[in-house]
Amino acid sequence: MRNIKRKIKSLINKFEMGQISTEDALSQINELAQTKISHYELVSYSGYTDQDSFVDQITQKPLLNWQDIGDEEAIDLIEEILLNTDNDALLDRNSEALEKRYRKPTGKVRNYIFHEAILTSGDILAELKKDTVFYI
Repeated sequence: MRNIKRKIKSLINKFEMGQISTEDALSQINELAQTKISHYELVSYSGYTDQDSFVDQITQKPLLNWQDIGDEEAIDLIEEILLNTDNDALLDRNSEALEKRYRKPTGKVRNYIFHEAILTSGDILAELKKDTVFYI
């Protein structure tokens, strides 16, 4: 994974120095990261994050077994977030899995931590488990 990240950083640097075209940069980055970033993301990431964090975010693989997350694994994922609140890639991956599992909108886990100041894994899990879906 480090080698892939190193190659992606090199491609971004070459793009930013005008050594390769947008199309070449996007094609190669998307192939290496196995993702689909846009031209806009490539040219604007520096407005909201540093290069290392951007590369971490686009290379972070989602948790595919989110349907199978039980209480113990949810606690582990939440604690991992709480111990690494400055790691956006990890925060995105774990939050996405938890929000899918507990049918919460995107950003809910961040909201619990950063806006509602819920800072224990048990309390966050309790909030996630509350049924807030509207049934028609």
